[in-house]
Formats: sequence, structure tokens, C-alpha cells
Amino acid sequence: MRAMLKIALLHQANKPPVINGIVKPMKPGGYKDSGADIAYTLSKLQNWQVITPANPPNPKEDYDWAFPDTESGINQAINAGANVLWANTILYSGHPITGIANKAAIVGQNPEKVQLYDDKDYTNRLLGEKGLSIPSSFLISNNKESSNEEDKIIAFDNLTEKVVSNLVGDFPIIVKPIRGRGSQGVKKINSYNELHLYTKDMFSSGDYGNQVLVEEFLSGDEFTISVFPPGTYELNGKLETKSDYWAAPAVIRVNHQDGVAPYNGVVAVTQNSFLWKEGMGQNPKKEVINDMLRECEIAAKIVDAKAPIRVDCRINNRGKGILFDLNMKPNMTGPGRPNRDDQDNLVSIAVSGIGRRFSNLVDNIARNSWTF
Repeated sequence: MRAMLKIALLHQANKPPVINGIVKPMKPGGYKDSGADIAYTLSKLQNWQVITPANPPNPKEDYDWAFPDTESGINQAINAGANVLWANTILYSGHPITGIANKAAIVGQNPEKVQLYDDKDYTNRLLGEKGLSIPSSFLISNNKESSNEEDKIIAFDNLTEKVVSNLVGDFPIIVKPIRGRGSQGVKKINSYNELHLYTKDMFSSGDYGNQVLVEEFLSGDEFTISVFPPGTYELNGKLETKSDYWAAPAVIRVNHQDGVAPYNGVVAVTQNSFLWKEGMGQNPKKEVINDMLRECEIAAKIVDAKAPIRVDCRINNRGKGILFDLNMKPNMTGPGRPNRDDQDNLVSIAVSGIGRRFSNLVDNIARNSWTF
């Protein structure tokens, strides 16, 4: 059956819609680079026929490898013979991909679930209600009418240092977009005056919408954990069926810039992210790492992930692992194309701990497509 699968990659063509006043910034290029990395790599593997906009595609040209995620782009891919679509894009309720019905299988998340769980405040509160370890947090709103300290929503005009202390503790703290992308807009804030100025700038820019998220600062080591959904995977040279969500080994992040891991478009993850082994970092106990792995598996089940997710975690000042950022769409750049050898991704680094490479990773993800 696999020999008959014809796969096409989709990239983000347009900005996602504003949802309840919240903006998700669009990545420059709309993930065409990672789409090209994935498609190129699959084209070198047996049993995958890759459908591309250009014929033949140039390995150096991102545009040659992935179709835009518009209705016309999706139809173009299907009309060219694709029966699997890898949604390497930002999905949301009503996204054009929901209109394909039984025309093709999907590699990626359910669009409605992405819209729901891309909201970092909503997701963290849900995970906390389910008993998982999350940071203390609250929202700052640019709408005075929405202020309600009991609901942890504070109007910008009502913000005080005492309110901050009551809700997340002492400075430093972290401010981030609610529907962020990577570390864009994420900043460690060291004083109330800095908080006031930075959030004012965030609102006036219009880049993030009418609310921002404030979290306690977690001072210990940072880890990222990749979790895969149930499915059939090629592991250790043989096919293995996983009946539940499973986590790959933890990856430690180092060399933060003022307390925040830099955006991978500025610093390649190969320079600051490594497969964790005992003795690395501030030497967290293996039991702490295992607890984070288990909690991340539970988190993936809660959000009903249909493709790999990545959960960023950090150790607090009491030595406990905290889940602070669940990513429904992990970055998936990878080596293979010319001048791309340093473009690995955090999920790929994680699976290197079980002997897998980028080519194995994308093959395993692609084989676990699903249909609406």
C-alpha cells in the first residue's frame, strides 16, 4: 500500500485569522524552507512519490517543493495526483484543508484542535486543571472592560506591581504572545517599569493582538520534549505499533539570551540544543526528566495530537519540571538540501536518542497520516 502513496507538502500562504482579538505572527516565507526540506528528503526514500509544483524541482529553490495552503493550491496538489497532504503550515478552524473530505489523507493536526490549543493561556490552564505542572500566569488585556483579577485577566490600566506579585511572584517574569511562534515576542522582564513599557509596545505594535501572557520565570535548565501519537513506526529496523502517546528522549537547551532560548532563525538549534544525558546542565535528577516525559505524554493525549507535538519545559527553583509551552506544530527544518546541513530541528535531535535521523523522522511522520 505504501508504494502507492503520493504525498505533497503545503506551506503557509496567508496570515492566519485574528481569533478573539489575538494575532499569531506569520513566519517569513510561510515554512517553505522546511516544506522543501521534508519533500526533498522524502523524494530520496523508497515508497514515497513526492508531488511538487515544479517538475523537476530545484533542490536550492524552496518554492519548487511545496504548494500554498490555499483552496487552489490544495486542489492543484490533488489534481496532480497527491493522495496524502502534509500540512506544514498553521491550521485553524475553517482552514481550506478541511474541504478535501475523502480526497486525501492528512499529515498534521486537526485544524479545530490547533485553533483551540494554539492559545497558550487556554492550554496551560487546561493542563493545570488536569493535574499537570504549569507555571503561574495571568493575562494583561488592552481592554479595560475585560479586567477581572479572579479570572487572572488584568487590564493594562489596572496593572500594579502588587497585582503582579500576587499572581506570579517576584521579578524577573516572562512576557509572551498568547498565540506566539517560537521565541518571537518572548522577553524576560526584570522590573515593573520594564513590564509596563514592554507590554505597551506590544499592544501598540498590533503584532500580537489585545492580550499578552505573563508567566513566572523558571530559573533552571530548559528542556524540549517531543511526543508522538499512537501509530505504526519504523524503529530499530522493524515496524512497531504504538498504542498510546510516547515521548522521545529529552533535549536540553543551552546558551539562552537574557533568559530566553533564541529563535532558531537567528541561532540554529544545532548550536544550542543537545540530547540530554545525565550530568548535563545543572544536573537534574533522572527522575525529574522522567516525570516531565510522562507529563508531556499526558499533555499530548489531552490535546488529541494527531502528529508530533513539542512541549517546552523548564526546571523551577524547587527542582521540579514545569511544562510552559505546548507547540502543536514543531519546526521541521532538516539537512539534505544544498547548504542546509545545520538546519536540523528539535524533534530530529530528540529521535537521534533512539537511533533515528531526519530521514527516518519524516518517513515515520508521513506514514501516520489520517483522514477527516
